[in-house]
Amino acid sequence: MKKILVVALLLFLAIAIVACSNKNSSDNSTPTKPIDLVTDNGLTLKLKDNNTYAIVSCSGESTNLIIPETHNGIKITSISTGSFDNCNSITKISIPSTIAAIETGALKGCTNLIEIEIPFVGSDLNGTKSGRFDYIFGDAVPHSLEKVIITGGTKISMRAFENCSYLEYIILPDSLTEVGTEAFKNCSGLDSIAIPDGVTKMGDYILKGCSSIKSITIPFVGSLRYTEPVAALFDNCDYVGLGLWYVPASLESVTFTKLTEIPSLMFNECTNVKTITIPTTLEKIEGYYYTLPYKSILDIYYQGTTAQWEAIDKEADWAMGVKDYTIHCSDGIITK
Repeated sequence: MKKILVVALLLFLAIAIVACSNKNSSDNSTPTKPIDLVTDNGLTLKLKDNNTYAIVSCSGESTNLIIPETHNGIKITSISTGSFDNCNSITKISIPSTIAAIETGALKGCTNLIEIEIPFVGSDLNGTKSGRFDYIFGDAVPHSLEKVIITGGTKISMRAFENCSYLEYIILPDSLTEVGTEAFKNCSGLDSIAIPDGVTKMGDYILKGCSSIKSITIPFVGSLRYTEPVAALFDNCDYVGLGLWYVPASLESVTFTKLTEIPSLMFNECTNVKTITIPTTLEKIEGYYYTLPYKSILDIYYQGTTAQWEAIDKEADWAMGVKDYTIHCSDGIITK
């Protein structure tokens, strides 16, 4: 029994000595200094003065590139000019939210890019140098690009996507609060767009030149939650002569998410709109031709009940000029 106790005591002492030795060794060690120039996932990273990494070049081997958020625990926060000069093999790229700055022409070499996921539009989150999308491509967005997914930021600047005629899809973030004048000007290939509920300010004619657009989802029409005709999204509205209305013939569906009133002329020149979705925030529908699409057979999807629909303040001729309509409520339908 004594021998067992002695052996156990010696074993305990040995473990304690080793642990202490390891602790002292650890305490005396010097932290490893980050390497100034490293490679990760085919990317060359350069250490900056603020102890973060900048992407300075790529190998050009990837087709689907996912940029990492960190390297060895250190954040990757910027992409330098010319970083992707030799990367024409990339067809899809995902840029993480840790990236806070993208210099002009950083993605210039991505000439075959089809899809991009990006944390903001322009040079940085606040558009300090530029809020235009083409900034990161050196003023020439590749014609191959079809889809843009924006994951952050609060503003799309004036003419941010001007002349991006090959884009088919632009997905906007829930964090968005402002869309600038003519933000999507001449995005003639755009099929649909959804402006998030959080947007409280919109410039004029944000969809000017979007000649192929089929459906839009939007909180309201007008610059600051004012109620204006759908035409105000597309171009100048001449309220006096009613001569300048440019709603594209391609538009088939309009979804409102925060609308409180449908005024007269709301759907003037919306000749092919057949589907309208209306939120329970709607309080009033004025009456006149073009309050609803003229001579149309409509499906109106109202997000409330039939009783709520009936309670909306409607002028007597609110459906004047409409051939037939079906109101789809949450608990039933109403037909003309």
